[in-house]
Amino acid sequence: MKTLKEEIFRLFGVYRKLFTESVKPKREQYFNLPSKAVLLLTGFSLTVLWVRFVLKVFVEPPDGHWSYLVVTIALTIAVFSGILVFVSTYGFLSSAPDDTLDERELSERNRVYTSAYQFFAGAVAIGWIGMEILPKMTGWTPDLQDAQLYLGSVLITGLMFPIFLVAFRDMRSGSAEVEE
Repeated sequence: MKTLKEEIFRLFGVYRKLFTESVKPKREQYFNLPSKAVLLLTGFSLTVLWVRFVLKVFVEPPDGHWSYLVVTIALTIAVFSGILVFVSTYGFLSSAPDDTLDERELSERNRVYTSAYQFFAGAVAIGWIGMEILPKMTGWTPDLQDAQLYLGSVLITGLMFPIFLVAFRDMRSGSAEVEE
């Protein structure tokens, strides 16, 4: 007869095994988009994101201006484009667990994440320096909403940048799609 402690550990092991196997991503569940499509969708999403940032922080058109409508519609399309990119095979490659990738894919992903980390660290440093220097040089002080918009844009760019780099390097290497 098993003790209560042994039975709890056995059940915990069964549930842990079921949980880890059920949430483990499978490459077949992702859309197999060509690298050019991923580059276009990612580029569009990031361009709209940063145009929105520049428009809201630096340009400040009057309320009800047509540019707000255009950017809002474009941002809505960009959100759906971003979702499509995240569920593509390139999104899988940039976020898959190590045991689901081969050695080549792992080394590629590590190179991409190093580049994305360098971008992210540089963007945060530029934002911090900008928050310190802009008020002294121009007299304009960014407010909390500007800082939140900047950091949100940097965060979303940091999430999409690895996918963009994987697709870009894949397209440059000549292969049309991620290998299965």
